Amino acid sequence: MRLFLSLILLVIALSSNAQSHSEQEEAILKPIINLFEAMNNADSSGIRAAFHPEVTMYTTFIKNDTAQLRKGELDNFVKAIGDAKPGMLEEKIWNFKINIDEPMAQVWCDYALYVNDEFHHCGVDAFQLINTTEGWLIFEIADTRRTEGCTEPPK
Repeated sequence: MRLFLSLILLVIALSSNAQSHSEQEEAILKPIINLFEAMNNADSSGIRAAFHPEVTMYTTFIKNDTAQLRKGELDNFVKAIGDAKPGMLEEKIWNFKINIDEPMAQVWCDYALYVNDEFHHCGVDAFQLINTTEGWLIFEIADTRRTEGCTEPPK
């Protein structure tokens, strides 16, 4: 009987940990989801709200068979989104891989960018987040970009 009771308590403890872990993952994904909703709505203030003030942004791509790295600036990104029309930009993301260690999390996901409903490019987004008093915020984002060998997002 004690063994049975111990097993039940272990199952309950594991399920409550899984539930809290799932809630934590949901909280981690919130600024990322909000970022892409703001992007689709051409909402520059929504874009800025997803990021830590000291964010760094990078894009990697292949040019002339050589890996290239381009650093971006949050102000330029916010302006570009603000200059777009609502519905003009849609970035679809899927296949999330989330790693968490106390106040830091990493999210890796596939994406496809559409401009005016036309495929533009695809790649992987890699987000670094920190859990602040305001909640989870993106402090680094890096992405890959390509136009060939892309996978369409699941429906």
